[in-house]
Parts: sequence; structure tokens; C-alpha cells
Amino acid sequence: MLINSIAVDKWKSNREKAVKRHYLKSLRKAESNANLTPIGTNKQQTNKNSIAEHKRRLEMRKKAAEKKQKADEKKAKFLSRQKAIEEYKRKKAEKFKEISKKTRKGQPVMAGRMKLLLDKIQKMQ
Repeated sequence: MLINSIAVDKWKSNREKAVKRHYLKSLRKAESNANLTPIGTNKQQTNKNSIAEHKRRLEMRKKAAEKKQKADEKKAKFLSRQKAIEEYKRKKAEKFKEISKKTRKGQPVMAGRMKLLLDKIQKMQ
């Protein structure tokens, strides 16, 4: 009995939806006729809906602005990080170039190494 009543309730709700859909479809077809208005609506209810719609749109715009700001901050952070990594790699390459210099006989050139050590000491002070 319980299963049957559930099925009947489901059928009733589907039927109500179908009738409403058919009614709205007929309203759309007869759009030129101004006398047809949806049943159960009045100006006060429409006004409340428009206010709610306006609030919803404002909220959506606010969320979109926040999302855009967050994305811009993320992009700026990423770019600064990329710039720092690039600078680090450039300095590392210069340091390697100075350290890897050799004489004709294959001995390391000490002038570059001393220069790097001097720079390191000056940064510490």
C-alpha cells in the first residue's frame, strides 16, 4: 500500500509539472495577447522577485570581482616567483663561469675565485 501511494504521489507531481509546462507554453505562444498573465502572480510578487533578482545579481558581481582579484594576486605572485628564480639562475651561471675558468695547462684561475670570496665577505659585513 505504501509503495502504491508513493507512486501515486509521484504521478500527481509529474502531472502538475506537465500541466504547468503546457500552460506556460501556451502563454509564450500567445505573447502578443496582453490579457494572458500567469495565474497566481500579481504586481507585488513580481516586485519582490525583481528585488531578489537584483540582490542576487549584485552578489554574483561581488563574487566575480573577488574571484578576479584573487586570480590577479595569484598571477602577480607567480610572476614575482618566476622573476626571482630567473635572477637566481643568472647569478648561479655567472658564479659557475667565474669558478670554471682554467689556464692553458688546466689549472683553475684563482682571480675569479678570490673575487667571489671577497664579494661573499663584503656581503657578510
